[in-house]
Amino acid sequence: MMKRVLLVSWLAVATAPLVAGCSDLAGEERRTEGSGEKVSVDQLPAPVKAAIEREAAGGQIREISKGIERGKTSYEVKIAKGGQESTFRIAADGTPLKQDQDDDDDD
Repeated sequence: MMKRVLLVSWLAVATAPLVAGCSDLAGEERRTEGSGEKVSVDQLPAPVKAAIEREAAGGQIREISKGIERGKTSYEVKIAKGGQESTFRIAADGTPLKQDQDDDDDD
């Protein structure tokens, strides 16, 4: 009986680094999954392109990045409009996800 307890304890200790390593790899995969890939307006799906054009009306598109988060594709768009820069996200179906105002006058 004592040998069995020692064996189980040893196996638990021996596999802990392996489990921790797998957990870290999964975390790394999640971090790189959301990394943005720069795209041009020509590469966008029609609903995303239309949403960006509506949002950027009267402004200039600075950058568009495509990312995948939790298995869903979205686009982060930076525009300059009225002397301010703003960033917003759009789902692949053209639905707005969030919008942030960047104030560059903080210097």
